[in-house]
Amino acid sequence: LQLKVFDCRKDGRISDSIYQAISKDPDIIAVIDNTWGQHISQCAQTIKDKNIPVIAINADRNYLDFGNNAIFTGSQDNLPYDMVAFIHKVLHVSKINFISEEDYPLHPIYLKAFQENNITINKTFTLNGKKFAAADSIALYTELLDYYKKFPEEENTLLVLSVHSDIGNALVNYCNKRFNHIKILGHAHIFNASKLQKFGEHNKNKLFIISNPTDALTQTLYNDIEQLKKEYPDYFRISNHSFFVERCYDAVEMIKNKFEYKPDTTSLTKADFITYFKTLPNTIVREQDDIYQFDSTLTLVPELFFTEYTSGRFHSNALQLNEYREVIPNLFFGMEISDIYNINMDENSFTSDFYYWIKLDSNNRDAEKYIIFQNMKQNESSKELIFEKTDGSTIYKLYKVSGIFYVNYELDNYPFDFQEIFIRAEILSPSTKLKVSFDQKSFDLDSTKIDKFKITEWDKLKYYVTVDNEINLGMYGDPDMEEEKLYEFKNIYFRLNVKRKTTTPLLETVLPLVLIGLISISLLFIRDISFENLGEVSIGVFMSIVAFSISFSASTPSSDNLTKADYLFWLTFIVVLLNFMVVILVNAIYKPEEVKDIDIRKLSVALAISYLLLVSIILFH
Repeated sequence: LQLKVFDCRKDGRISDSIYQAISKDPDIIAVIDNTWGQHISQCAQTIKDKNIPVIAINADRNYLDFGNNAIFTGSQDNLPYDMVAFIHKVLHVSKINFISEEDYPLHPIYLKAFQENNITINKTFTLNGKKFAAADSIALYTELLDYYKKFPEEENTLLVLSVHSDIGNALVNYCNKRFNHIKILGHAHIFNASKLQKFGEHNKNKLFIISNPTDALTQTLYNDIEQLKKEYPDYFRISNHSFFVERCYDAVEMIKNKFEYKPDTTSLTKADFITYFKTLPNTIVREQDDIYQFDSTLTLVPELFFTEYTSGRFHSNALQLNEYREVIPNLFFGMEISDIYNINMDENSFTSDFYYWIKLDSNNRDAEKYIIFQNMKQNESSKELIFEKTDGSTIYKLYKVSGIFYVNYELDNYPFDFQEIFIRAEILSPSTKLKVSFDQKSFDLDSTKIDKFKITEWDKLKYYVTVDNEINLGMYGDPDMEEEKLYEFKNIYFRLNVKRKTTTPLLETVLPLVLIGLISISLLFIRDISFENLGEVSIGVFMSIVAFSISFSASTPSSDNLTKADYLFWLTFIVVLLNFMVVILVNAIYKPEEVKDIDIRKLSVALAISYLLLVSIILFH
């Protein structure tokens, strides 16, 4: 497959003309649309009439009819009902105030959702998002201030925002400065986090938003983004770049799924993708580390996270909603590794001391039992509760753990090997029953933590966290899980990449072996290679490699596969053995007086060059 790029220049009419051209091009078999809802909405009729398979990664569907051949992975169409479910089931609120862009297609959906769930709107503040100007901000702030002065008790009524960040950035900060007890609820795009000025630090204001509470990524996504940052740094300057990169990966994964559904690639047309897309409504598609759940309109069902900003900080809410909008507990999990030491290659282990903390709702205090450290050796480890405290309905616990952890080391490149050691926190409850929020912010606070690890003989390269998914039908035979249903389980990995310091193995292993090999070869350059002249020396060199093998096995780590050091040892052993055999055979075939006249320098040069070349290949390839 090849990628062909079109630029709509942020104009929906140009987008529609592009789709018109695509419909006539048989070589284009599917479209990944990276525009917003206001652009793709002008293409709905063309996409439907021309049967163009589309994956829209950022746009809202806006309840338009695109036919049955358009997947929306980033649509916010269901957002009003997600917000209402949180208001009703978690906050237990029945009255609100509402600020909304009336020209935003979701505005009437909000009103409908409030009405259907018996939520009363005390006051609605409307504005025009597309034509919003500085004068409109002044008018809005004046209207807000007048309303709350007239009805001061309304400051305790939840304020719901349906605006975009170009309005919300200033609006949220204005509310934080002017009011002291206000509670605000909004979607993830009502403001840019970098513009938020420590909300609630000097008052009792609270802000609830739908967003992802952690910046931790899967290992694959993390490594790919790190590589892409080096090649295209300008594209990764925005703070939430990982959010959009992940959407791109989802789109590519869905393209790939078509070929898994029907591997035949002899003829590819738009109809092939449309046929596949028709199988997706109301289905769950399993990937290696993710689950894609589609609703009846081919909209990808999002994973919901509600985050609370208060006292100048943010944390995930103690109660969350799953994709079915059911209330489930949230386990807030953080960890600080104090030290990592004693990397043991022979036992595939290392030792670590660390603190970890959890925060959860008091009604779900048993949720912490679902966290286990999967690669920790239990009988040689200890876990101690440092303290526990309760703040309202929230329980906070701090633990200290010291233990031995298992890792499968890859030793093929020893003594020039890189290793990744990790501590794996496994969550035994699926995401539909328990949310787990990682305290990424605390992890990022101390960037020098890696320098404090007491690891000898290793260079510490990178210390980071990933949250990887494991997809299973169940976990360890849990009877509470449906046998035929796919579940997503979270695994939090604390990863440290290290590189072996080569000075010691070079001096203790590589250099002695190379010297033994070169000394053995150099003996063949002597003119008189008679046994009387070289016999004892050849035997001595041969015995030296035999003796070295004893210390070699003790000083190098054991491995299932041959390492670079093993290859070097056996190469040197064979060279020494061959040289020893050459001396014996020459002396056995020829008479002593003839041996002195035999010239084997060409053979010696060939052996020397071959040996040095093979040593270089082994060590540096």
